[in-house]
This record gives sequence, C-alpha cells and structure tokens, in this order.
Amino acid sequence: MPTVSFQLLQTPRILLDGQQILLPFKKAEALLYCLAIKKTVSREQAANLLWDADDSQVAKKNLRHTLYTIKKTFDLELIVSPKKYLLTLNPELSYDIDYDRFMQNHDFSLCDGELMQGFGLKNADAFENWLDMERTEFREYYLHQLYDRMIQTSGKDVSETESLFAKYIKNDP
Repeated sequence: MPTVSFQLLQTPRILLDGQQILLPFKKAEALLYCLAIKKTVSREQAANLLWDADDSQVAKKNLRHTLYTIKKTFDLELIVSPKKYLLTLNPELSYDIDYDRFMQNHDFSLCDGELMQGFGLKNADAFENWLDMERTEFREYYLHQLYDRMIQTSGKDVSETESLFAKYIKNDP
C-alpha cells in the first residue's frame, strides 16, 4: 500500500512513498493540504475556498478538474467521496501527516516555523483567510503546549527547558 506524506509544519510538501509529488497548479496542492488538516470538506466548501471569486458553476467545474488532475498526478484515488457532497482522503491508503503527529504526540522537533510556511494562493481570499485562521489556531496551540512542557521540565532538565523557551520566544509574536 502506498504511503502519502504531508509535511505541513514547514514549507509544505507532499510525498508518495518518499518521492516528492509536484502538482501542476497550486490550488490542487491547497485542496490536499486542506484535506490533510480538516480530513473532510464538502464539495461546496472546497469550491468556495479555492474559487470564491468565480460563480458557483465555474467553481464546481474547476473543482472537478482539480480532482481529476490530482487523480492523474498520483495515479491513484487519493481523494474519495463517501457521500456525493463530501470529499475526504482515501481511508484505504496509508498517510504520514506531521500535523497529526504533532497534535497527538506534541513532538516539538516536527515544527520550527508557521503552519504551511510560505504557502499562499493568489486570487483566493477565502483560502488565504482560512489559512490565516489555521495558522493562528495552530500557533496558539503550539505555544500553549510549549509553555506546558516548559513548566513540566522546569527544575528537572535545564537544557530542555532552555531549548523550549528559545522556541517559545521565536514563535511568540
């Protein structure tokens, strides 16, 4: 079974069995990043997020084309529709998503910057607003977890506490 890896806690990349996959346009990447974080979105949400300036028929057509492009690029059903109106990553595939690993294990070595650092879309205000919100929520969660870990290690492991404090200072705006 192929493994699809999403690196979201740095400059984002998608890998298939360790090989980076380059998609022909950024909105296809954006859809996959959104699904890697949210797990499930409606077709309408996806279309509105990526093509908010277009009318709904054009946005839906663009979404269908994007789904086809992703399928052709990966040569597998990466995105499935369990219900006609929903999109999700195919549960029959194996995934390694650094965002999920951090949320589960609070492994601070996974993150040294903002969520999806440097990624953005032109002419997609809805996506940019969503991404700003996700970045803010993640940064707040990250800082909270750093603070909690600093408190736990304080007086026990000075080196780790100093390292955590340096990360906190770097990421606290």
